[in-house]
Amino acid sequence: MQAVILASKKSETINSAGFAIPKAMIPLAGKPYLEHVLENLPEYSEEVVLVVGYRGDMIKQHFGDYFCGRELRYVWQFQTDDTDGAMRRAAKILHAENLSVFDIDEIEI
Repeated sequence: MQAVILASKKSETINSAGFAIPKAMIPLAGKPYLEHVLENLPEYSEEVVLVVGYRGDMIKQHFGDYFCGRELRYVWQFQTDDTDGAMRRAAKILHAENLSVFDIDEIEI
């Protein structure tokens, strides 16, 4: 089973260094929000496709290629258009028969 996490948006929150961070990396209870999401995916989610954009390098550097025993694959979405655009970019590595999509870009933090 694949899980797709849409995490391409820039946060409006300014961190202590004075620049915006990806929404997925906003700290919550001492760790990035995305880390909470990854830790709480269903056990059957063996592979995670992260659709990243703004400062996606920060996300990739933090999580690497494996996290919580799952392979992480990255798809870059530099124009944060919409969910449909994100899914089109990820389509070539998705297995449509076993797929869960989580849009953390739309969650208010």
